[in-house]
Amino acid sequence: MEAFQIGPFDYAAAKSRTLNGVAQAEWALAYGAKTVASAWVAGDRAQVVESLAAQRAEFVAKLGADNAPDRLILRRWDDAAPLDSVLLESWPDLAGSIPDDSSQFWAEVAGTTRRMPVTLAEWAGIRAQHGAPRLAWIAGLLPAEVLSRDPAQWRAPTSWELRHVVGEGSFTGISGAKAADLVGVTPQNFRKYTARDGASTRQGMSFAMWHLLLHKLEVQRV
Repeated sequence: MEAFQIGPFDYAAAKSRTLNGVAQAEWALAYGAKTVASAWVAGDRAQVVESLAAQRAEFVAKLGADNAPDRLILRRWDDAAPLDSVLLESWPDLAGSIPDDSSQFWAEVAGTTRRMPVTLAEWAGIRAQHGAPRLAWIAGLLPAEVLSRDPAQWRAPTSWELRHVVGEGSFTGISGAKAADLVGVTPQNFRKYTARDGASTRQGMSFAMWHLLLHKLEVQRV
């Protein structure tokens, strides 16, 4: 069986053997240039995917944790229990300080001493201005030039980078057809962006369409 791709992962058979009269192949699961896991499998593509599913899920969970934005927590000055929290796309102006009764509410970046006194109205403003979108951790996996909001610095995503956010096995779970609908093109036209690199049908996605897609997918705000 030939190698195949699901989302940003590659599945490829490296070695083969016969065990108790049953032919098996050692399948490797790779993310970019990194081999994530491997397993000996006797079966079709579906069985390969199933055999590596738990290891894939564990790796994705680690990617999410490692690339999650900083979290800002709202607390009462005299209570350690959080009242609310928000992931940060950008930081408000915070200094190192100790909460005191000069303010009923304090905002602090989790795991740090960076804090500021806030009112509930100010907290709402911080959430709106600095809060990260729901799937911001995916942006942490993509190169800065692909995420750039400056057209002069930006480059179009490769097919591998697109597979992070669109299609079967993507980290958003959004199909190509749904993504096409989100950016206002037909599924047939959208497929030219997701075709493999080097294919005669492949076309680079425009700056505006890419950033609209990331915004609609809650990966990065416009």
